[in-house]
Amino acid sequence: MAKTYSIDFKLKIVKMILNEHVSKHEIERTFNVSRKSQREWVLKYGSEGVSGLLPKRKVKEEIYIDHEKETIESLKQENLLLKLEIERLKKGYTESDAKYLKKQVLEFEYNLIYKFRAKYYINELCELIDINRCGYYRWLKRLGTKTKREEQKESVKIKIKKYHELYPTKGYRNIRREIMKEDGWPVS
Repeated sequence: MAKTYSIDFKLKIVKMILNEHVSKHEIERTFNVSRKSQREWVLKYGSEGVSGLLPKRKVKEEIYIDHEKETIESLKQENLLLKLEIERLKKGYTESDAKYLKKQVLEFEYNLIYKFRAKYYINELCELIDINRCGYYRWLKRLGTKTKREEQKESVKIKIKKYHELYPTKGYRNIRREIMKEDGWPVS
């Protein structure tokens, strides 16, 4: 695992190399800092100054959560669960009926993910709501929605059938060429 050093320590090493002309081998033995790291620090200090010595960590963008909306959504979900439980108790539902009610809750959660899928990563939304991602995708297939690629394939199939009906003697190369001229889509 890579060692992390403070900015003060890096600056001290850089000044020892530049101002005091201490050799990199001596610094390596004394402070146990690799020569490669020393070289990088000196180059960054020369080009960017002290700000070049700051750690440049990749920060993963997190989902912005509006806590007020989050609490409202969680309260709505909890309210729904309680309503379902009350209905189950009122009517004396069996466990199989209770499973049906749980499916309604899952449907609600999947709809939430579907609603926010354009703004956030589906993986993060599934983790946030604590749902399996594969379950969400299975739900989408059952829903009958098509991906952009599937829609493109479907439209190309329709065009191919249309051309084949208009020109039954043309082969696949000619049909492909015609579609390419008309739409600019490469069809294989």
